[in-house]
Amino acid sequence: MPATDKTESRRIEIEFTETCSEIGLKSYTGKKLTLELIKEIQQWDESLVNADLGYFKFYFDEYVNDEIINSLRVDIGDGIRNNQQYYDYLEGFLK
Repeated sequence: MPATDKTESRRIEIEFTETCSEIGLKSYTGKKLTLELIKEIQQWDESLVNADLGYFKFYFDEYVNDEIINSLRVDIGDGIRNNQQYYDYLEGFLK
């Protein structure tokens, strides 16, 4: 019997993001999550917290073997402190 590769393929992708051309908040839809991308999103989160623009919804999908097993919504503009548990989860996934 041939050997089969049972290694799980795991990733998190950004399923959808709201955008705002007035402030330069681009779409991150379809991007694979990286530590650098988390840092960029956190910069937006902190810069928007006092901008009186509300928040922007970011949706993340967690995949195992190309099947979505978890979805997460983070409201960017609420501030890193309010979203810390989500950032911890996303960063922990990548380690």
